Amino acid sequence: MIFNFRNKYGLVISIAFLILILENTRTFDFIMPSGVIRIFILGFVLVLGIHYNNSIELTTSSFILLMLLAMIFTYAIISSVWALYPRLTAQRALLAFIPPIILFLIVTIDNQRKSTFYLLTQIVAIFGSVFALIGVSLYLFGNTGSTGNTIIQYIAIGPLEISQEVYGRGRIGSILGNPNSLAAFLIASIPLSLIMYLDSQHKLINALGITIQFSALILTGSRIGGVAIICGLGVILFLLVLNKSDLVENLIKSKTKILASVTVLVTLVPVVIPTLTNQRIFNVSPDVLGESTRFEMWSSLWHYSIANPQGTGFGISQEVLIDLQSNPHSDYFAFFGELGVIGIVLFGLTIGTTVWYSLKKYIHAPVDDRLYLMGAIAVFIGFTAHGFAETTIARGNIRQMFWIFSMAHIACYSYTVEYIEQK
Repeated sequence: MIFNFRNKYGLVISIAFLILILENTRTFDFIMPSGVIRIFILGFVLVLGIHYNNSIELTTSSFILLMLLAMIFTYAIISSVWALYPRLTAQRALLAFIPPIILFLIVTIDNQRKSTFYLLTQIVAIFGSVFALIGVSLYLFGNTGSTGNTIIQYIAIGPLEISQEVYGRGRIGSILGNPNSLAAFLIASIPLSLIMYLDSQHKLINALGITIQFSALILTGSRIGGVAIICGLGVILFLLVLNKSDLVENLIKSKTKILASVTVLVTLVPVVIPTLTNQRIFNVSPDVLGESTRFEMWSSLWHYSIANPQGTGFGISQEVLIDLQSNPHSDYFAFFGELGVIGIVLFGLTIGTTVWYSLKKYIHAPVDDRLYLMGAIAVFIGFTAHGFAETTIARGNIRQMFWIFSMAHIACYSYTVEYIEQK
């Protein structure tokens, strides 16, 4: 497959997505709130898409999912009526839901969605490898210094300095902010890199990228990130087997590259980071799991919502419940605690409906279309699993954009028109 450069709107979408990715790095210091930046960028792309394509054509599945998102957004706004901080609730609902809804509409407007998704797959796979390589390089070879009260690892090349924060227990930092942010990006980049590997003739380059990303994933020490990626890769394997694809046989035949990757990972982890493997990844004792206070936060949200079925109001549980040390770190508990039973039901319906359409569209898709559709499904499932102990849709960030874009691509999928030219 090759990217068709006549897809000008797809190129615009990809550039906008790339800006959103770079906006999440710590290299740049923005004065304007990031939520406002997303609204401005995505709004511009939406207006441009309407100008290019003149209309929005919704499939039945995209209409249903868009309505579910709109219902969640509306209910989040309504929750400001009973919230302790009504203005703050409304502001956070606007910043959290307007960008994904606009992004969803952008995908519906794009009349060359497959070509756009193909280009974005390349971008995400490349940047996943770049972020992972920077993190691993700084971790292994960077100098140690400090800025204020923060310990950093840095490499200076002339006037250019790249740095990342140092985290405990041998965990890698990241120019995306912290180990969990890097792991979250890898939830999208590793499955999409595997898709590129299966589709590309340059398998050695793609295998190297996947190896670097897996090395970085292990160094993050992110348990939920690892589980989410396993879920995404498991979906790919399941769909390949369901499809009776010869790609499974080709993947097995790539045993030399796979063996080399596994050897690198198995050698790297115990030798370089024994503290990380012994004290975090393989240590799942109650004391270690309770360190982040997440169980206490989830318990507080659960008990509050049981006593107050309407919830705290969207996005303000941290201000209302004194037991919360930070944001809830769970989409599911956040929706239940902040929007009550109605909120969690709407969220569950959105996920369930997307999964249903994923299987339906994959089964009925032509064989040539299934590989990249499979990538979108894997990314969606990965971030849905990630939401159990982190946040995606409820807090605006690049994870939210990945989640929504993959959902919209699944919902808008149609096999009636070919968008990617075959060689």
